[in-house]
Amino acid sequence: KTFGEILFKIGMELESCTEEETVIDIAGAGNRIDAVSLEGIVRIVKAYSGNYKLKFPIAKRGTNIINVDKSVAEIRPYMGNFIVRNVDIDDDALTRIINYQEKIAGTFGRDRKVIGMGLFKISAIKFPLQYIALPSKEIKFAPLGFEEEMTGEEILAKHSKGTTYGHLFSGKNKLPILRDANGKVLTMPGITNSNDLGKVEAGKQDLFVEATGSNLQMIVQL
Repeated sequence: KTFGEILFKIGMELESCTEEETVIDIAGAGNRIDAVSLEGIVRIVKAYSGNYKLKFPIAKRGTNIINVDKSVAEIRPYMGNFIVRNVDIDDDALTRIINYQEKIAGTFGRDRKVIGMGLFKISAIKFPLQYIALPSKEIKFAPLGFEEEMTGEEILAKHSKGTTYGHLFSGKNKLPILRDANGKVLTMPGITNSNDLGKVEAGKQDLFVEATGSNLQMIVQL
């Protein structure tokens, strides 16, 4: 009861609560992106109750370079990114992080149209990176969950994420990719990561996070 009352005061609603499942309506939370994760809701409730002091990471401008080609302007124009150092995550935490990014992309990101995100182990990446749009037949990499390489055209036709989100590029004659200095593809933004550089596993590491989409303000808010 107390939990439900607190949620109501901060713009959310406790719809149901059992031993197996708790359902919270976060529609009233406005643009609180952190409210789409369990950890975010816990922090919000604790902060409102005076039992939690918000902590913010120390951020500074990095030296790694990402070159954005003008070809993405009419395809998927905006990109934001950051690096998180010395992250130690187990399998459960990794699952929650991936679920969190999917929820952001599905809700605030309007099913990846406004925002889509990718997570990468930075030790496997060689900078500088290049964000560029190419004809689908010129794109070739093994998408997440596949060992064999496919063209961009094949990924849209055969990969589950390609068939689900391919409409984002309907009518476009090119597809966006993010690749490293060795020419290896990290991701086809909005569709899928590569099975090579885009496969993150549990452990202590530095992570590279990218967000692309059609709304620069929303990407900056991340």
